Amino acid sequence: MALTIAAFPASAHEAHRQNQTEPTKEEASAQAEGAPLEAIEIAHSESAASPHETHEHGAEENTPFIVKFLGALHPAFVHFPIAFLLAAALAEGLLFLNPSTGLGTTVRFLTWTGAGGGVLAAFLGWFAGGFRLSDRSDLLGMHRWNGTGIAIGGLILVAQLPKGQNITASRKWFRLLLALIAGLLLWQGYMGGELAMGPDHLGLKG
Repeated sequence: MALTIAAFPASAHEAHRQNQTEPTKEEASAQAEGAPLEAIEIAHSESAASPHETHEHGAEENTPFIVKFLGALHPAFVHFPIAFLLAAALAEGLLFLNPSTGLGTTVRFLTWTGAGGGVLAAFLGWFAGGFRLSDRSDLLGMHRWNGTGIAIGGLILVAQLPKGQNITASRKWFRLLLALIAGLLLWQGYMGGELAMGPDHLGLKG
C-alpha cells in the first residue's frame, strides 16, 4: 500500500512533464486503491490523446536523466520556502504587535532563506512540469505561474526589507507584500497537493 501511494506522486509528475491533462477523481481513487498504474495510464491516455499528443509523448520519453532528476527534487524543496516565509509572516505579525520582541533579525533571516528557497523550488518546478508557457492542465498552469510569481515576489520582498537593524523604519510595503505571499503560498501548497495526490485530496468536496 505504501509503495502504491508513493508511486502515484511520481507518476503524476511524469504526466505533468508530458503535458497531459489531470486524471479524474475516479482515476486517482482507483490508483490509491491499488489498481494497476499501467491500466489507469492507458485508459486516461486513450480518452484524451490525439495524434499530436502521441507524438509529443514519444518525444518526452527521451527526456534526459538530469532533467528528470532535477524535477524529482522539486517536491522535497518546496517545503522550505513555505515554512520559512510563513514563519516570517508570523514573526512579522508578532513584531507589529510588540516591537520590543526583537524579532527583526529573525524576520530578515527567514525572509532571505525563504526567498532563496522559493527561487530554487520554482527552478526545480520547471524541470518537474516541463519547459512550456501553457499547459493542457489548468491546475498545473496555475501552479506553475503562481510558483514563479512567488519566487519573483520573494526577491522583491528581500529588496523591501528595512536596511540594517532599523526595525522602526516604515515596513508597510514589506508587510503588505509578505501577507500577500503568505496567502499565495497556502494556495500554492493546496494546488501542489491536488497535483501530487489527485483531485479533492483533502476531501473538502465530500
